[in-house]
Amino acid sequence: MTPRGQGHIDARTVPPVHQLVVAVQCSLERASRAVVAALTQRGFVAREDDSFAVTHARPQAHLVRRILAVDPRHLCIVTVTDDSALIEMPIAFLVMASHGGITVRCNDPAVTFAAYTGLAAFGEELSATCQRVLRAVIRECASASASSNDSPPPLALRIEPSQTFI
Repeated sequence: MTPRGQGHIDARTVPPVHQLVVAVQCSLERASRAVVAALTQRGFVAREDDSFAVTHARPQAHLVRRILAVDPRHLCIVTVTDDSALIEMPIAFLVMASHGGITVRCNDPAVTFAAYTGLAAFGEELSATCQRVLRAVIRECASASASSNDSPPPLALRIEPSQTFI
């Protein structure tokens, strides 16, 4: 057992992370492609990092794809302003299939970068970009549902506190 203060992270001392989340009805592949396309359109270099299954104590498994995105201009801003914030790059989006739907989420950069000197406005701008990316996923999946004559449920972007880090 590691004594506190020597490589131990106490979850009670870690501030909550806020995530941008959207739930959609479409395939994992379509949602992943929509995230990458929306990021690329906004000047990011984006790639699907990995696909993996996450199994909880419950018997169902969740298929997850992680998409990493970075804009070289943002790296310059962070490096010049407060290089300790480089640990927050690249931005990671998780696309997760579970319970008959898809959830796409990313940590909210507005909250993440507010903790760094001089990067609060940058975080707000990056958060707005991430929200636009998630809205593009909503549109893409809604158009897929409309073309297949399914009636999609109401879709909304939400921000939720979470202790989960991506």
